[in-house]
Amino acid sequence: MQRLLCGVTLVALMCGLLGLAACSGGGSGAAGGSPPVVLVTIDGLVPSELAPFGGEKLMPALAALAERGQAWGDAWTAVPMTRPAVATYLTGLAPDRHEVRDDLFTSLADDVPTIAEGLSGRGYATAAFPDSSFLGFSSGLLRGFDIVDDPPMVPVNPGRWIPQVTDPLSRAKNFGAWLENVPADQPYFAWIHLSGPLVEAFRDAQFAGQGADDWARKRDERKQAGTGEATASDDSAEKEADAPDLTLLVDEALGKLVETLEARGDLGRALVVVAGTQGDPSGTKEDLSKLTGIGYSLHERAVRVPVVVALPGGSPGRGTDEPVWGPDVAATIAEATAIRLDPRAEGIALQQSAQADRTLFAWSWATVDQAAWPPLRAARSGDAKLVESFGEANGESLSGGEPADAAAIERLAAALAGRANPAAHSVDLDAIRALLEQHGIAPDPASQTGGRDAGTPEARAKAAWHLWNARGLFYSGKLQPGLRALKFALEHDPDNKGALLGRGQMMALMRHPKAMVPLNNLVTRYAWDPEAVHWYAHGLWIKSWQDAEPLLTAILPYKQQEGDLLYDLACARSLAEDLDESERFLRAAIDSGFKPWQLIESDPDLRNLRESERLSAIVQEYRN
Repeated sequence: MQRLLCGVTLVALMCGLLGLAACSGGGSGAAGGSPPVVLVTIDGLVPSELAPFGGEKLMPALAALAERGQAWGDAWTAVPMTRPAVATYLTGLAPDRHEVRDDLFTSLADDVPTIAEGLSGRGYATAAFPDSSFLGFSSGLLRGFDIVDDPPMVPVNPGRWIPQVTDPLSRAKNFGAWLENVPADQPYFAWIHLSGPLVEAFRDAQFAGQGADDWARKRDERKQAGTGEATASDDSAEKEADAPDLTLLVDEALGKLVETLEARGDLGRALVVVAGTQGDPSGTKEDLSKLTGIGYSLHERAVRVPVVVALPGGSPGRGTDEPVWGPDVAATIAEATAIRLDPRAEGIALQQSAQADRTLFAWSWATVDQAAWPPLRAARSGDAKLVESFGEANGESLSGGEPADAAAIERLAAALAGRANPAAHSVDLDAIRALLEQHGIAPDPASQTGGRDAGTPEARAKAAWHLWNARGLFYSGKLQPGLRALKFALEHDPDNKGALLGRGQMMALMRHPKAMVPLNNLVTRYAWDPEAVHWYAHGLWIKSWQDAEPLLTAILPYKQQEGDLLYDLACARSLAEDLDESERFLRAAIDSGFKPWQLIESDPDLRNLRESERLSAIVQEYRN
C-alpha cells in the first residue's frame, strides 16, 4: 500500500530516514534517459475565459507554459467530473471502459493499469499531490504512487459533492520538497491536482444564484416578517469581497511548479502536461440560477477544457487545430516513456497527428446516479455535435449558424449506439429483500439504467437547482436552510434520489425522529443503490444497531473502499464485542481515507475497542 503523508516535513523525513531508494519506486529497471513527467490536472477552467485562449482572465504561468509548448483550447474531457476525468487521464480509458462514474461512490478497478504503475515498474520515482477529497484512497487512482500527499477527508453529509480542498500553493511546495530527494539521474512522475476554479464556480453560484427562484422570494418574505433565518446569500457581498481569486492562486501554484523544474534543470527535458477535467459545471454562466451541478450538463462550456503540453526538448506536437480528447493525455505520456496502457485505451498521443474526422465522446451518469433521471451522452466530429439527454437527441453545429449536416448527425448517432453505457453497480435485491421486508419495505425500484420520467424541463431545472443549493448550504454548515432546500427540490420532483438521500442522511445524522420518512421512500424506490441501503441502515441504527448491521454487511461487497461504511461496521463489531473484526474494519476505514480523529477517539460506539486499549494504539500508529 502507498505511504500516506500529510505534510512536506514528513516527505523529507521519510526520504531522509529510510533512504532515497524508499522513495524511488524500487530502483530496479530504471529507465535511463527517460524524461521526467509532470501531470497537472485542474478543475473548472473554461478555455474561452482564459487569456492564453483569447479570454480576459489572466493566467500568466499557464500562458508562459503554453509559449514553451502547445496549447489546445478545444479539447474535450471524457466526462465533466473530477474523479472520472482524472481516471481517464491516468489510464487512457474512456469512462464507459474504466467505469468510474462519479466523484464519491465508484472507484477504479484493481485490474485496470495506471500510468503510475507503469512508470513505477520502469524505475520512476512517483508521487501524487491531489488537493481534492474526490481523489483520495477510496478513488482507486493512487495505485503506483510511492508517496501520496494525502487529500482531506470527505465529510459525511450532502455537502461532500463540493470537494474539500487544500491550499494549491501547498501542493507546489510539497512537490518541490519531494523532488529535492529524487536523485538527479532518476526519472520521476509527479501528478498534481488543483481544484480552485471549480470551488470558485460553486462559491459564485451559491451566492449569486440565490435570487432567482421561489426560495429567495420566500426567504425575503420571512425576513420582512422578522421570522427568517439567514441563508448563504445574506452575507454574499461580504464573502465575495473577502474570498481570494482561486483561479489566480492555482496559476501561482502552477508557476511555482515550473520554477521548481527550471531550478533543477528539468524544464526543457521534461514532459509537462496541464489538462482540465471540466469547464463550467453548470454548462453556462449566463444565468447562475440554472446551475445544475457537476456532471449535470454536456454543454460546450462544461465539456470543453484547456490542454497545454510542453514536450521534451521542445519538439512540436499535433496541430492546435486538430481534435484533442481526454484519453490523448495518457497516450502522450505513454509515447514519451514507452510504457503500455490498457489494451482498450484509445487515445492518440499529442506527438502524433489525429484524423480530422475523428469522433470524440463525452458521458455523464450524474443525472441517473444522483437524481434517477436519464444519463447524458454526446459525440462530436468535425463541426457536428450530437447530445443525448433526458431521452432526446439534439444535433447541432459547433460553429453555429446552419444546423449540422443530417448525415453527420446520423453517423454520430451510430457511433454513440456502438459505445457501452454501463449500469451502476447495483445491489442484488434477492439478497436483501427479506431484510427489508422485516421492516415493512417492499422494494419497487426505479430503473438504474435509463432513469425515470422527471416531469417537465422546468421542474427538473428547479429540482436540480434546489438540490445543488442544498449541498452548498450543507457545505457551509447551514443545516436547517439545507434541509428546507431539499424539501423544495422534492416539491418539484418527489422521487428525486439525491434529495431523498440528502434529507434522510442529514435527519439520520441529527437523530431526527422522522428520519425514516424520507429513508423509507428512498429505499423503496432505490433499493438497488448501495448508498440508499447504507443510509436506510443508518436510520435503523437510531433505534437498534443490530437491525442495521445485516444491511451494512449485505452492501459491503459493493462499497469495499467506502470509509464511512467500513467505520460503521467497525462500530457494530465493537458493540458486539468482536474486537478483532472491529479493529480490522477500523483499519480498513482509515486506509480508505476516513480520518476524523476526534470522532474516532470519542465515539461511544467504539467504547469496547477503546477500553481494550487497541483504539489508542491504532490512532497513534496512523497519526504518526
